[in-house]
Amino acid sequence: MAETMFRLPLISGSTDSNLAIDPGDPGKGERIPLPNYKDPASRLNYIKAVKNKYGDFVSGRGDALVRVNESPAWGSKSAKELATTYGKQLGINPALFYSSAMEEGMSGLFPDEKNLVYSSQNKDYPVSGYASFGLDNIYDRYPEFVKKGYLPADFAKNMVKRTHINEKDEDVNSADFKTVDAALQAKAAYIRNSYDEIDNLAKAKGLKLSPQQRDFFALANYNSGSRNAQKMLQSYNEKGYLKNDDFLKKRPDESWKQVYDNVAVRMKMADALRKEGLFDDDSQQTPTDNKKVMLKVSK
Repeated sequence: MAETMFRLPLISGSTDSNLAIDPGDPGKGERIPLPNYKDPASRLNYIKAVKNKYGDFVSGRGDALVRVNESPAWGSKSAKELATTYGKQLGINPALFYSSAMEEGMSGLFPDEKNLVYSSQNKDYPVSGYASFGLDNIYDRYPEFVKKGYLPADFAKNMVKRTHINEKDEDVNSADFKTVDAALQAKAAYIRNSYDEIDNLAKAKGLKLSPQQRDFFALANYNSGSRNAQKMLQSYNEKGYLKNDDFLKKRPDESWKQVYDNVAVRMKMADALRKEGLFDDDSQQTPTDNKKVMLKVSK
């Protein structure tokens, strides 16, 4: 069944050359006044102001700034509430979790200028895990996440298998979901597992990663796969790029350019969201002990 755009009732409103993740602290001083969300011009001016303050990476990502408190199609609550619920449930920074989701396609679940949103066109499972959340292999991986306690035992009732051909021309078993809530819950489990994989590698190599480094490589793991993320981490360590988080301030070389840039925009957006008060600063957290975050699942 082809995915396409789906028309919803109207809701009001409608490439960076330097993707260093830590360019200093442009958030010092006064926050940018929030827009009048009912006025499209005011929303656009707010996005422009954030871009002027934080950099060109904001271009094309304005929805992440002005949709925070809106509910995506087939979502039960606002995007911020859902990201906070499922992020905190597994110890993931909510702002970073939200930024990742918006970058990977959740932004398409808010009405565009033609009042359209992205849909799988399956009336019972309208949310595409592949196109809207980057959940390429979720149908194959979810039993593992259930076993680890990151998803409830009966989670399969929330999705149906959907095979896609990815950018590498490979068949992947993703899924379509009943709701955005379920898709975000699955995404949180996937990202939490990415932290586990990076932590295991760091432990095996005797590395002590900083919180920002853990965030970076966990997202690299999610975005490019565990094999590439592990190679990237080993390379950065061998070349001394991990010292003092230097690689976060300037991309070290071109060997991992695409992965670096993909992760950088997610981390920079999360940072701007926190500094502008769109997510609480005290929401910052990173996964630590599996036992502390396991869900209570039915036997």
